[in-house]
Amino acid sequence: MLLGKRVEKRTKTALDAKIEYYGTDLRLPQFVEITSKPRHELMRHPIYQTLESEAEIRIFMESHVFAVWDFMTILKVLQRRLTCTETPWQPPMDPNATRLINEIVLEEESDKVGDGVYMSHFDLYRAAMEEIGADLTQINRFIESLQAGQRVKEALRPLAIPDATKTFVLETMKIQKAKTHEVVACFLMGRENVIPDMFRRFLETLDNESQAKRRMMKIYLERHIDLDEDSHAPMGRELMKRICGSDSRKWHEAIEITCHSLRMRRFLWDGVLHEIERNRVHHAMKVAGTVAAIAAVPERF
Repeated sequence: MLLGKRVEKRTKTALDAKIEYYGTDLRLPQFVEITSKPRHELMRHPIYQTLESEAEIRIFMESHVFAVWDFMTILKVLQRRLTCTETPWQPPMDPNATRLINEIVLEEESDKVGDGVYMSHFDLYRAAMEEIGADLTQINRFIESLQAGQRVKEALRPLAIPDATKTFVLETMKIQKAKTHEVVACFLMGRENVIPDMFRRFLETLDNESQAKRRMMKIYLERHIDLDEDSHAPMGRELMKRICGSDSRKWHEAIEITCHSLRMRRFLWDGVLHEIERNRVHHAMKVAGTVAAIAAVPERF
């Protein structure tokens, strides 16, 4: 025991107990098991059953587009660390990891969306937003500010978007300084693994007629489901194994940042849900005011 210093004791959580139980035996199967609870909690978020109208889908997309953007930012962090993007060129340390990341970059940054048509998933998402009538003003202003040389925090400050959305993006930006295995875990396991189920539920909120009218949205959602389940999720697991290897400390840190990333995604959805509920109240008050005004008009015979 250290003398003259007060030792702060943190209450042990269920997560701590699980990690302690496996000790030096932490590997991918244990990683998946331990992080399953927060993943399932995220998938039970009420946002997935809340989108009742096209107007609410627009509200959802106007915040989610920032998550689509910061997803690409983290991908670029990994590309810089696991490949060579500088000159003079140098051979990558792990060609397999390089291949995995470059394949994901190819599809996320220049996916084929039609005959001879290639788009980043970010631009595809913005096209889907335009198609559904969502407001692109805030995300476009954000990109323009970045192109003008502003930092992310400065570019976010004046935007008329939920505070939770701003906090989510700023928290993601901190991950750029994290260790490589933590960035991989956040990007490929804490975020990417959740997307297939998330978008599948989102698709289910649209009837067949609505889907037919929303071609770009449908392409975006289907591409994410196809790529994430058939390609990116398996790549993520392979990359996690290559980066963490048999180092239980790396697996421990990967678990912690994955759980944090999932909590932040839930925080983002909480903010979007609040915005949707606020919009419902505003709409109800507007309708009530209209009804009251009509009722106040004297009848004429």
